[in-house]
Amino acid sequence: MGKAWDGGNVAFQPETWRLCYDLLPPGGHLIAFVVEGLSMWPKYEEGDYVIVYADQTQSTEQYLGKYAAVETEDGRRYFKQIKTGSRPGLYRLESTNAPPIHDVSIRWVGELCLPIQKHQASMAEPNIRTRKGARSGARR
Repeated sequence: MGKAWDGGNVAFQPETWRLCYDLLPPGGHLIAFVVEGLSMWPKYEEGDYVIVYADQTQSTEQYLGKYAAVETEDGRRYFKQIKTGSRPGLYRLESTNAPPIHDVSIRWVGELCLPIQKHQASMAEPNIRTRKGARSGARR
């Protein structure tokens, strides 16, 4: 997750951003990620998009039990379910199809705004012009 930002599919669809705009608080920003790998299958498939809020508005503890994009203190990025770790300040990142990642320190949480399944994104592809240089590290 997070190696490339969109790639020319969903970001240029007005319907996507109308829905995001309806969900976005005033002054808020969004980040779009592409799901990579099968660790979250079948809930999220490889190629699905997750659009998250860029601004963390609550403490990490408030996101317990929720699916979210996270950045760990050592700079790794995941889209996982956040659970309590073995001691305060540490968290367990749960996958639906892979072993959990135990006791990580979280630097940032991007709350899920909108998931988009890959087949929904691919339906829009014929109407899109791909721009060169659209890749980004999706860093905050």
